[in-house]
Amino acid sequence: MRAVAVVTILLTMSFLAGCGDQGPGAGPGQASGATGHPSGVTGVVRLGPRCPVETGAQGCQDQPAADATVTVTQQRPISSTVHPAGHRVVARARTDADGGYRIALRPGTYVVTADAGRSCRLTSVRITAGAYAKLDLVCDTGIR
Repeated sequence: MRAVAVVTILLTMSFLAGCGDQGPGAGPGQASGATGHPSGVTGVVRLGPRCPVETGAQGCQDQPAADATVTVTQQRPISSTVHPAGHRVVARARTDADGGYRIALRPGTYVVTADAGRSCRLTSVRITAGAYAKLDLVCDTGIR
C-alpha cells in the first residue's frame, strides 16, 4: 500500500512538472512571461549615435545595449475606464551581452520597446503562429 502511494505521488509530481512554462526562462535575453508557443519576437537592441556629428568615415557604429529590459505590451481596447494610449504589459526580457533578446508570444499584434539610452521608440510588431518576427531596436543616446 505504501509503495503504491509513493508511486502515485511521484507520477503526479512528474506530470505537474511537465505542465509548467515550456518557453524561455527568465535569464538574460529571455522572457520572464514566456508563453511556450513556438512564436514570438527576436532581435537586437542597439544604442546610437555614439559620437557627436557622426560621419560614415568615423566608425562610430551603434553599440549593443547589454542588460536592457525589453518590454512587450498589447494595446488595451478603448473604453471609458482605459486611456486610449493605455497598454498592458504581456512580457519582459533582459538583453544579453550582445544586445540580443528572444520573447515567446502568442500570435497577435504587440508594441515593443526597451529601456536603453535616453529613449527607445515604441514599435509595433505582428506575430504569426509558428514563427519569430525579427525586430531590431535602436535607442537614442541623445548625443548630437
